[in-house]
Amino acid sequence: MITIHVKADVNGNYTAFSIAGHAEYGEAGQDIVCAAVSALGQTALLGLLKYAAKQVTYTVKAGALSVSLQKTDERTQVIMDTMILGLREITTRYGDYVVLALETSGGGRNV
Repeated sequence: MITIHVKADVNGNYTAFSIAGHAEYGEAGQDIVCAAVSALGQTALLGLLKYAAKQVTYTVKAGALSVSLQKTDERTQVIMDTMILGLREITTRYGDYVVLALETSGGGRNV
């Protein structure tokens, strides 16, 4: 299963996300769920690096991606929100393989 955690501050600004695991929806190299989640996460990272490179730290490993923003602005929030819209759609269709959790400063909830 793929686990996605998204963090937001008390103002609702997205500040970080992590993606870990494998969907096991299909064979390695043929897994459309893994490919879709990976594409959204990596595209969001590329956008954040282009528009906020000095405020982004990240780690990429096999089966895992972790991204953190030291500072947020309208552009970073649009990128994060767009990624989350796509991830929500994937979890709606493939919820047995992907879980998406939003953690705010006051606690967490599945989205």
